[in-house]
Amino acid sequence: MAASYLSVPTTHFNLNHNALYSTRIPCFSSSSMSIPTISMLPTHSSLHVPHVISAIVTCKRVFRITALAQETEQVTEKAESEEDTEKGPEEAVAEEKSQGKITKSSLRGTKLYVGNLPRACDSARLTQIFQEFGTVESAEVICNEETGISRGFAYVTMNNDEEALAAIEKLRGYDLDGRDMLVNFPARLLSPGVGCRVYIGNIAWSVKRESLRALFSQYGNVLGLRINYDRKDGVPRVYGFVFLSAKSEVNAVVAALNGKEFHGRGLVVRVAKPYK
Repeated sequence: MAASYLSVPTTHFNLNHNALYSTRIPCFSSSSMSIPTISMLPTHSSLHVPHVISAIVTCKRVFRITALAQETEQVTEKAESEEDTEKGPEEAVAEEKSQGKITKSSLRGTKLYVGNLPRACDSARLTQIFQEFGTVESAEVICNEETGISRGFAYVTMNNDEEALAAIEKLRGYDLDGRDMLVNFPARLLSPGVGCRVYIGNIAWSVKRESLRALFSQYGNVLGLRINYDRKDGVPRVYGFVFLSAKSEVNAVVAALNGKEFHGRGLVVRVAKPYK
């Protein structure tokens, strides 16, 4: 970063030359802005010291605002990158080509995919939730083989087709510890980059899930929503992901909401990076 110099008059006054000499103070600026250099300020009546001081303050503010904008962009990119690397196929059901009303003719057995689960959710809790709709033959939360930590999705097998269908219709979008549970018949994983997942950045800390869901529902069928509140590195940030039912809805959401002011902040809305 280049440095420009602004001269601030000191208390040194030369009686012989009737001139006021100045001290050179560095003021850093971004590449898009330059500040002229002043080496000496004569003591004419046109000299306005407050104007010089104002220029210094303005320079500092420009630098701080520019640095903050760059930091915000880096934090946003980092947040999405971290989220993409830690998540697996738990949101696969949100990447189906279509999620219209399910009928008995579309039944594919009794095994269900359950996604977007909180890490603390175990098989016993899932069984308790699903048994309200029939007999649960099995419930298995998928965990990381090395760490044993839940990967955020599970498979639940019901006793028959009718019970499986009832569980899907009643539990899709079910609020489980602040997460919208995804429930459907197991879907074929689509190739990377073909998903219906949207990244949301620069969310105001005060924003609630309900208001964000209502906003995105105006442009598409919201299957699930996740918001992360993060204070890593001492920088508070809020970001999240919305799961939609079709790519056309993704395009509509990005076009309509990217840059839109919401609760005093301009949202960053774009197609989420593919899973790695």
